[in-house]
Amino acid sequence: MPYNLIDFDEKMAEYMHAWMQAHRGDYKKIEGMEADVPAVTLRWLNEPAEWLDGKAPGHYFDEFSDGAELTEWMLAYIESGVSVPGPLLDRIAALGQAEPLAKYLRQVMAGPVRGKQAEAAMTCISLLMQMESNDAADLYIDYIARGEGDEVADAASEALCQLPQARDDMIAALDRPMSEAARTALLDALVHQEPHPTVYRWLKRMFMETEHQKALYASYLGKYGDDEAIGLLLQAAQEPELNYLEYLEIRNAIEALGGECTVERTFDGDRYYESMKGI
Repeated sequence: MPYNLIDFDEKMAEYMHAWMQAHRGDYKKIEGMEADVPAVTLRWLNEPAEWLDGKAPGHYFDEFSDGAELTEWMLAYIESGVSVPGPLLDRIAALGQAEPLAKYLRQVMAGPVRGKQAEAAMTCISLLMQMESNDAADLYIDYIARGEGDEVADAASEALCQLPQARDDMIAALDRPMSEAARTALLDALVHQEPHPTVYRWLKRMFMETEHQKALYASYLGKYGDDEAIGLLLQAAQEPELNYLEYLEIRNAIEALGGECTVERTFDGDRYYESMKGI
């Protein structure tokens, strides 16, 4: 069905412009006017508007309770290039009907997601995060594991950080063949979950085997909280090829785990050290 795609952002911009023109003489400094913008925005959201047949912008979508219909409305906005109204997104999140959002993701995440579909997918993921829904957790894991490495994969990894229900499925996925970047994205989500021996094993392995991710995996080991890693980190702190930033992260991880970094190093000539020394 065709949807009425009113540009709420444009209407609000017109309202704000008119208010600024009418009240610019009331303020001695621009900071004073800027401080009142949130209150004016709230007034705009709650005032009846002629362009909505007397309905308030902030409550225009309140009469709709079908999550599938509202999701289609949102997707129509994105496809048209018109900004999705904040009140529409708020209404979808408030209803908490996850299935229409997950259904759309199942349609598009079977392959690479690009363009407006990527925008729509990330919007759906954001709304599912607000709902604290794990309806699409399997999609997030599969998409990351395929190694797409795009902004949708980043959004999926961020969502998985907040889904303890998906921890076991993520752990099982770690043993699949996948790229280093994909495994890192899964581990980035898993370090926010309850500890598990498999995750710790992978963190140690990636720390030892990845040449350009020492600093990142040192921070993961420090965050994960298993003090058994102190010995591994102390040994790594002695590696002559470490740069200054990697050494700092290793030292920070050791201290985060309750240890003391007894390895003293000099980094004269290291580009990171020289840059920070200059600061």
